Amino acid sequence: MRSVVRVTTVLGAMALVISSGITGCGDANNNPLASGVDSVTVLPPTVELNIGDTVHFSAAVHGGPGLTNSAVTWSSSNSTVAIVDQSGVAKAVARGTASIRAASQANAAISGTTVVTVDPPPPVARF
Repeated sequence: MRSVVRVTTVLGAMALVISSGITGCGDANNNPLASGVDSVTVLPPTVELNIGDTVHFSAAVHGGPGLTNSAVTWSSSNSTVAIVDQSGVAKAVARGTASIRAASQANAAISGTTVVTVDPPPPVARF
């Protein structure tokens, strides 16, 4: 952030106006200092699943003393491969790779990710 001080003088009218303010980019949703959020960690960091398998991810929101909201919003980069609910439970639905993201609700610009790789189940041996 930067501080701006503006001084205006008008000669002859003997007026002096001083105003100051703080300006900066962002707000509580985009400013780590305002939200108190430093980072988000998702565990496990990677996982391999078979189609139909599920896994429960956990997210930890890290921050300083100003952190008051540690909730996250879950999303998948490729919902044709893996879907995730708002409890962090992901399900493998097709072969491929997807990133599962946990974004801080206090500052959506700060998030953590994990990678899900889905392979089809091994073939069943028939005799």
